[in-house]
Amino acid sequence: MSVTNDPLDQFEKRYSVALPSSMREYFQVANGTSDMANDYYQFWALKDVKLVREELVDSCHTDRLDYPHCFIFADYLLWCWAYAVELSADAELGGSVYILDGNKKRIIASSFLDFMQRYAINPDDMITI
Repeated sequence: MSVTNDPLDQFEKRYSVALPSSMREYFQVANGTSDMANDYYQFWALKDVKLVREELVDSCHTDRLDYPHCFIFADYLLWCWAYAVELSADAELGGSVYILDGNKKRIIASSFLDFMQRYAINPDDMITI
């Protein structure tokens, strides 16, 4: 189910960020997937998108503070790893997308739009093991 401007505006206000236009449009059209897709990705609805530090709260995730402005928006194969986008108050900056897989901090795409375009072409390209 798509999202209207009100929840998007509330999200931005709550976190003091501005969503890149591609991310805003994505939530307005798709707003995540309800189940894991055939390619094993699950994209989260806006209501489930959280800061990394909010999602990874247990003591085994000590790296959660390494992603201060990053929001998890998708996971792969029931949380084998997740994807987080870096957001700021400037929507034009279109922050990098990181893969959270327990290894060192790694950028997997230059922006949310880049991630989604590459995913649409070949989801397997988003898997780095």
